[in-house]
Amino acid sequence: MAWGQRSNFVSVPTDCPQRDERLGWLADAQVFLPTAALNADVAAFFTKWLRDVDDARTPDGGFPNVAPRLVGVADEGAPGWGDAGVIVPWHLHRVYDDPRFLSRALDGMCAWVDLIHRHNPDLVWRHRVGPHFSDWLAPGTPTPRDVIATAYFAHSARLTAKAAGVLGHEDTARRYHRLADDVRRVFAERFVTVDDAGADGPRVRVAGDTQTGYLVALAFELLPARLTGAAAGRLAELVGSAGPALLTGFLGVALAAPVLDAHGHSDLAHALLLRDEVPSWRFPLRHGATTIWERWDGWTPDTGFRAPSMNSFNHYALGSIGEWLYRGVAGLDQAPDSTGYRRLLIRPRPGPLRRASARHESVRGTVAVSWERDEERIILCVRVPPGATADVYVPTTDPGSVRESGVVPGTGDPHVAPVPTASGQVFHRVSSGTYRFTAAYAPTDAPSGAPGTVRPSPVPGRGASNPPVRQHEEDTP
Repeated sequence: MAWGQRSNFVSVPTDCPQRDERLGWLADAQVFLPTAALNADVAAFFTKWLRDVDDARTPDGGFPNVAPRLVGVADEGAPGWGDAGVIVPWHLHRVYDDPRFLSRALDGMCAWVDLIHRHNPDLVWRHRVGPHFSDWLAPGTPTPRDVIATAYFAHSARLTAKAAGVLGHEDTARRYHRLADDVRRVFAERFVTVDDAGADGPRVRVAGDTQTGYLVALAFELLPARLTGAAAGRLAELVGSAGPALLTGFLGVALAAPVLDAHGHSDLAHALLLRDEVPSWRFPLRHGATTIWERWDGWTPDTGFRAPSMNSFNHYALGSIGEWLYRGVAGLDQAPDSTGYRRLLIRPRPGPLRRASARHESVRGTVAVSWERDEERIILCVRVPPGATADVYVPTTDPGSVRESGVVPGTGDPHVAPVPTASGQVFHRVSSGTYRFTAAYAPTDAPSGAPGTVRPSPVPGRGASNPPVRQHEEDTP
């Protein structure tokens, strides 16, 4: 992933550096951005490229598919491609805590959502503004195009509303929140069927019954709350019956591990990481790959190389799993309402792995997490930069065994506060500094949601004040 990023982020985020394409495709950039921004400081790079995106807009408000614009490539952006003009500025604001990303982009964000709305007044994005690439290069059954398009319509409307709210444009924010709510309602009416007759709860189906259909519905919060568990269960069934394996393309792959994890199926996310056969990330690694491939099956022992006209071996889009390696496996994340890593969320999901570490140079300083475990205990080291706080979840089978630098948290150190939760577990709120947590850890092979599976509790609200800075001498990650 890192080499693919370094060789493609040259002036513009190209899709590949080695053939006669080398274009700034918007979907490739938006799905990989969360990984890219954890790998490196990309603020200046994307500031420049967003100007190219803005320059390539059409007179009626459409974002392009590639930027800078290329003659011969359809001007109007496809669902998931044009939406990058909304998604990229929003994510950059979250990472860098800089509202200028939003202030420069808001007019274009509004124009894009309005353009889709004008062409689709019934709120189902069927009348294409531009071409439609669906979930590009997904193996297996295609996801219905109007499912993907309408999901992105709702998502872009919601992010536009949030951007307007950050900038203080309350009327604009309310207008786009209403639109997003309306599209969400229509999505559920048109594309979701429910059978409440099941003994284990409602049976939910998203039109097409594909992995990507459930992923966009869950990731973009398009389902009523009472249906999310059943929809996530169906997604888990589809992933499990496929291998477990992903049958997603450029749009679905970025959502898979985070959505599975968020809905209690981190075991499946880990299984996807460890899979060796096509489609998987480890298959190319086993055969000498040093960068991410464009196609899951760009080369196989049985069929050899795919058509050379479109078969890149340096194409970072499928490398968007990198975000979950940071956020999920290592546990380096920020709270949903945080920007610039002001309020960190440290919550490793070890799964079958023995160790992991991650480091990110945030706008507030270095954030670092490392952990290692054996069959009896886990050691978790955390570094929190000045001006930030962190909620640290220590994965453990015995919450009472948690120690921080050998001491029961909260018994003499005002900078480590255990916070009780309804489930009887605790997380620890800490100020800036370095910390070393240890705890009992007995891995379980139980499937997601089974008895004995240790789960972190929801993150409660936080206080507004930051305790003073404090440092530990030992085990700085």
